[in-house]
Amino acid sequence: MITKKKNIQFSDYDISIKKKKDNYYGYIPELSLYSSGTSSNLVLKNLEKQFNEMVKYYQKIDSLHHVKKPYKKKKLVFLKNELLLFSLKLTLIGFIFSIFLIISSTFLANKIQQISFVDIFSAESKKIFNLINEKLDPYDNKNQNLEKFKSFLEKIKPYINSYNEEINNR
Repeated sequence: MITKKKNIQFSDYDISIKKKKDNYYGYIPELSLYSSGTSSNLVLKNLEKQFNEMVKYYQKIDSLHHVKKPYKKKKLVFLKNELLLFSLKLTLIGFIFSIFLIISSTFLANKIQQISFVDIFSAESKKIFNLINEKLDPYDNKNQNLEKFKSFLEKIKPYINSYNEEINNR
């Protein structure tokens, strides 16, 4: 049987160490290696010793390929795939948004060119003219309205003249 030599290192694996009261407990979940001791360094040394013994055993029986791979490499590949998928989605959404923006800005530019400000002002002035005509008595004709306005001016003429005289005297 031909097997590929794997380069398995202790530092590639995630090691969890917890402290409970005065003891430290450590383990490598992928390999099911456990250790305990009075210090974290002692726990690390024991785990490394167990790891090296396990690797030697698997090398001795030529079954090193059965040793489980570290999880963190799988996590990195998973994370890389997720980021790649996210960036692809984000790029696609950005592309769609930019196309929408270009089309809408072109549409608005064409509509703005079609708007005639003279037409807008003439329409507004017609509205104002109609409003003024509504305020005047709509059943009278134009000459009657002018006559009413002239009589109103004749009535207030003395007041305007006295006001002008006061301003001139100052």
